[in-house]
Amino acid sequence: MKKQLYALCLLLVVIAARITALDVSTRKGKLSTVRLLQASKFEGAIEGEDGSDVDIEGIVFYFEVSKLREEAKYFTLAELRDFLIDGKSYAELTNASLGVAIEPDTLVIESYKVYEDEPELRGRIRDKDNGIIMKTVIFGTALPRKGKVSVKPSVGWDNNVEAFAFSFKLDDL
Repeated sequence: MKKQLYALCLLLVVIAARITALDVSTRKGKLSTVRLLQASKFEGAIEGEDGSDVDIEGIVFYFEVSKLREEAKYFTLAELRDFLIDGKSYAELTNASLGVAIEPDTLVIESYKVYEDEPELRGRIRDKDNGIIMKTVIFGTALPRKGKVSVKPSVGWDNNVEAFAFSFKLDDL
């Protein structure tokens, strides 16, 4: 029993180390502050043109966005459609490998709802009362085992957006 408990504790430490290895520092712009709360690998399948299942992979990004000016009213974004792996477009890699362009999926949620519904993010959310969480799933071809991921969400307020750059190692996911 002690060995099993030790192994479980060791696994939790490794998982925590992988999560904290991501670049979670806050980026401050003129309109907003943005944090990469979490990035994780996604695996699944989609139906191919011939009706067969096609295996896909990708990354799920959670960004926390907070406004800097109280008078700002409406959250604005340019949909995050791609990220780079070692400087190469993942969307282009997907198109070359699978022969199809796959649309990303973005969901915008108030921070307090994510705080209530996704307990694994609770400890990371800083602006649970007024923040916005942008959850984006970008998927396609198989991800390489290693590489530097660069992602630039463009967010802001009242029809004005600015880009925020984040990067991390793919093998940290």
